[in-house]
Amino acid sequence: MGNPNEGKPPTTWKLALVKWFGLFPPLVMLSYGFNFLSTNFLSTDWWFVRADGTLVLWVKLLCETVILVPFLNFVLTPWLDDVFADFLYD
Repeated sequence: MGNPNEGKPPTTWKLALVKWFGLFPPLVMLSYGFNFLSTNFLSTDWWFVRADGTLVLWVKLLCETVILVPFLNFVLTPWLDDVFADFLYD
């Protein structure tokens, strides 16, 4: 198994690929979740909800990043480091 304490650090493209694998699934789930919540539970009278029931783009992105950035930083990245240690630290 690869060890981050031994050898050289992983290349940038490997880090980017592993982070993308970790970020894409929760981003898709949150995106669908916000669409479901906004179309079913939010009133279109509010200024941040469009007439079709979806959130205004910048509000949706703000909510997603407020959730995903800490999740990626404190949960996913350490877990992905362990899971992909052989690939990253070969």
